[in-house]
Amino acid sequence: MSNSVIPLKRKESYCIIHVVFWIIYLCLPFFMSYLSGFSLTTERYLRMLPDLMICPLVFYINYFYLIDRFLFHKNIFLYILLNFVLFAICISVMVSIFGFTHPKNVAPPGLIRDEMFKATLLQKLVGVLLHQGISIVFFIALSVAIKMTYNSYVKDVTIKTYEMEKKEAELASLKSQLNPHFLFNSLNTIYVLAAIDADKTQYAVHHLSDMLRYVLYESNNEALPLSKEINFIKSYTELMKIRYQGVVSIKEYYCQNCHGMEIAPMMFIALVENAFKHGISTIEPSFVHINIDVKDRSIVCQVENSNHPKAITDRTNSGIGLVNLKRRLEFLYEGRHSLVTDIINKKYVAELIIHT
Repeated sequence: MSNSVIPLKRKESYCIIHVVFWIIYLCLPFFMSYLSGFSLTTERYLRMLPDLMICPLVFYINYFYLIDRFLFHKNIFLYILLNFVLFAICISVMVSIFGFTHPKNVAPPGLIRDEMFKATLLQKLVGVLLHQGISIVFFIALSVAIKMTYNSYVKDVTIKTYEMEKKEAELASLKSQLNPHFLFNSLNTIYVLAAIDADKTQYAVHHLSDMLRYVLYESNNEALPLSKEINFIKSYTELMKIRYQGVVSIKEYYCQNCHGMEIAPMMFIALVENAFKHGISTIEPSFVHINIDVKDRSIVCQVENSNHPKAITDRTNSGIGLVNLKRRLEFLYEGRHSLVTDIINKKYVAELIIHT
């Protein structure tokens, strides 16, 4: 498993933990001698050092090679066999140097200190097995436990990183769908105006340029001041006022004191677009009411419009904006939003609440 997903600082912290652990391990003889009242000199400690270094050697042979190569590849029998061979080699080395490295006051159990160097090979073997064999087995087990824990952590981080990258890719895809959808609707409005009033068309293009500037240069940010999002909505409604002058009643209210409040860009445009798309009729009274406010540190967007459903044959791409909005809300404000749409008294009502 690749460790590239682990942050550098986290890797450094693991290295520090290993270093500190082995420093404590190497200092244990001094601590134990202090508790027992035994004077451990530097010369005696150096004689013990080969024995002390056996355990770190066994630990890292397992940690960096045997566990990954055999245990994690389900070759348990070969892993046990190789560890048995490693154990035998370590014990043989320790027995061969036993009489030369151990101080005279460290004798195998059952032997008198003065008779230590007269011990038979079998007695030395038994002494080493009792003295260091258990430690070797313990550090083999410890390496497996730590390696499995570390790999489990790496696996979790890898999965979370993959899920995050997948969400970011899908969110980018949703934004790429949103921009052409918005642009298509805006250009359609200007196309209609061009055939009616050239002066109004010029004014509309000015508002469209402001909106495009927001879409191209601002919408790449994760969050923007709420005031910028409101200005974007204002530019869009100005465009609609030009197109539907005398046809629809448009009322707007925007919070006056929203300083410090931020929101992901283009979160309200789908609701506003939907209101103008489905709330306007050329033969019946029509209205669009927009209310964006801040209540108890929550951003509330309420859009109401007269309900004039389109014919089935005129529903091309209908609902794309709302579907897109719901997916973006799931990614950006999971567990922190509420979106409700309903038809009440022949009015289509949409309310989006985002908890910051």
